Amino acid sequence: MRELFGWAPVDDRAYDRAWQAQGLLTAKGQQRGAGPVDLVVAATAELRGLTLLHRDHDFDCVAAVTGQPLQWYAPEAGKQRGHPRRRGAIPILNVGSLA
Repeated sequence: MRELFGWAPVDDRAYDRAWQAQGLLTAKGQQRGAGPVDLVVAATAELRGLTLLHRDHDFDCVAAVTGQPLQWYAPEAGKQRGHPRRRGAIPILNVGSLA
């Protein structure tokens, strides 16, 4: 997996941007969705100009206020087969093109 996607370290700017995104979500009444880890992951992707691959609607809420690019990496939960516990969110930062 690391060979495909590389590594995107989190820097201090990501925490500031996560806090800003939380404020934007709160202003829209959507503060309950994305948790601190989701916000920091999304902020790291945004600040590094990466597309965030995900399976979590919380990232859709964050992107609605940040405008950052997202891509679902599998069918949305409920639209696929398999055990519900195995459908969790595993955010991955894409360092390459999705095209």
